[in-house]
Amino acid sequence: IIPDIEGIFSLLQNKPKITYFEGLDDILSIYDDHVNTKEPYEMAALANANQLEEVFPKKWFENYRRTKEKIGITTRGIVNKTELNQTFTDRMYKGYKKEIIPKMRFISDLQFPFKGEITIYKGNKVSIVNLTKEQLTGVVIEDQTIHNMMRTMFELSWVGLEKK
Repeated sequence: IIPDIEGIFSLLQNKPKITYFEGLDDILSIYDDHVNTKEPYEMAALANANQLEEVFPKKWFENYRRTKEKIGITTRGIVNKTELNQTFTDRMYKGYKKEIIPKMRFISDLQFPFKGEITIYKGNKVSIVNLTKEQLTGVVIEDQTIHNMMRTMFELSWVGLEKK
């Protein structure tokens, strides 16, 4: 049955482009893609922010943030409510333009624990990254419909949460 399904799928036009990534260098390339643009846009993410600090090299992460600032990429994030995550922007965005500091809303870490990040970015992309050091993997889905559905889910969650 698998060859039949593969045959049917290959007939579909405009199917999503899905790329798989593994290891630190590949994961960094996903985040490089977030900022590989000349146009400002708003990035939206569901993230465990302190894992970014744990996984990414400090110099690389600093360059990523500065590139976002230079381009004018703004961010809204829904983040686990932990002590580290609640101080993330104060620690990591000290000295940055106010507009570039991510706006965050928090969810219960006990009720919704997760280790990773889903980022809705540019006009039609979604990245899903496992930020567990032992299993750094991710996918990028390039598809307008999936992007729009994920953005809608993010917006519903954002509206349902209290401001920081």
